[in-house]
Amino acid sequence: MSRISRVKSIIERNNHPSYRFKQIQKNIYNGLTPTWNEMLDVPMGLRNSLNSELGEKVSTIQSVQEISSTQTIKTLMTLQDNARIEAVLMKNRTGHQTICISSQVGCTLACSFCATGAMGFKRNLTQDEITDQVHYFYQQKQKVDSIVFMGMGEPLLNPQVYKALDTLTDPNYYGISSRRISVSTVGIIPGIVKITENFSSINLAFSLHSPFDDQRSILVPANKTYPLVECMEAIDEYVQKTKRKVFISYLLLEGINDSDEHIEGIKTLIRRRPDKIRYLYHINLLQYNPAVDDPKLKRLGLAKSQHILKSLKRANIPTTLRYSYGDDIDAACGQLSAEYEKINIPRT
Repeated sequence: MSRISRVKSIIERNNHPSYRFKQIQKNIYNGLTPTWNEMLDVPMGLRNSLNSELGEKVSTIQSVQEISSTQTIKTLMTLQDNARIEAVLMKNRTGHQTICISSQVGCTLACSFCATGAMGFKRNLTQDEITDQVHYFYQQKQKVDSIVFMGMGEPLLNPQVYKALDTLTDPNYYGISSRRISVSTVGIIPGIVKITENFSSINLAFSLHSPFDDQRSILVPANKTYPLVECMEAIDEYVQKTKRKVFISYLLLEGINDSDEHIEGIKTLIRRRPDKIRYLYHINLLQYNPAVDDPKLKRLGLAKSQHILKSLKRANIPTTLRYSYGDDIDAACGQLSAEYEKINIPRT
């Protein structure tokens, strides 16, 4: 049961007037009040009940370490069961601020290049643990221009993500435009279908990394369950229904997926999309950020990366070469691991 549902239950069980719910709701989501005791317009008896049943603090998470670089703030957060996750605030040169949030403690998918996958899977985050990552940055008086589900875990394997999307976009809570939220997936087809049917304004990103099924199954083992051709068919449905651009992420790995054959494979994959929607497939070429202890995984040089960029553009495929945020503080794509073994910080 979510926090706000438990608040409503406490109010009803203790025979408080129904308008108290709106007061508390406003304190949480508008006032960003950190503790129940600081909600001074709420009677002491009700505050005591909230304290007793929900704990002293409103949030389900606590920041225990923050590391900053020029354009990035990485925050290590501990949960009420002492599990740890990471969230990242990224600032671009125009002042736009994006929050990258986690959906799981660890990950089941074990992608070969990802530090989170190397942790193994601990558990799914709850609805509140997901939204409280955004809540934290609001409490720090940070501007939130967009949100990406690209932190720890595979979002579409956690049913609580859909509830979190409802909360984030509900005008009674955070009221964030769904067009400012992106969800990244390796290709969990039932989740893609659910996004298409129920969250059609949410932006979708798909992790490709190889246009060839056999190799993709090594890099992204989930491909064995959800083969590439079936993923692309599900994404076609999303694009046809929503008329929204889909972002195809391709991690450039030297000597692994950077050959001319691979680039032709990407071109073929996009050319097979339906004519009327093909222009809505946008390739994001990503730089590899060292995340796992594997000497075979190396960042592709800039000259070769730009060659691939130009080749795809010449084929009239919208393509961008993305530059990393936060790789100097292990906050970039694929590097989030919550530093389980390196940091021992007690919860206060």
